Amino acid sequence: MTSTNSANTPAGELSIQDELGAAILRSVAQAKAAGRLPNDLAVPESITLDRPKNRDHGDYATSIALALAKPAGLAPRDVASIVSEYLNSDEATSRGASPAGLASASAIEVA
Repeated sequence: MTSTNSANTPAGELSIQDELGAAILRSVAQAKAAGRLPNDLAVPESITLDRPKNRDHGDYATSIALALAKPAGLAPRDVASIVSEYLNSDEATSRGASPAGLASASAIEVA
């Protein structure tokens, strides 16, 4: 996960990138628990969030779906769609972030 705590983030508080990264990992865990992703799917401890060059693709994007697709035996777009469903119901993203969506066949975007 990209850690970009700035001077504007008080000590002990998570940056928006850290909150979103944690929410995405929770969403993957929820999808596994619900049987939507394989239960034995290995998930990284942290993820990378990038700032898309094209702002029409949201404020942040991650390619976690691409990384999980082959081990899950699913298409990257399917993994992204499943994770996005759980991400949109996550408490961290429901506090003001726009709904997560698919930026491409394999990237999840959050505006």
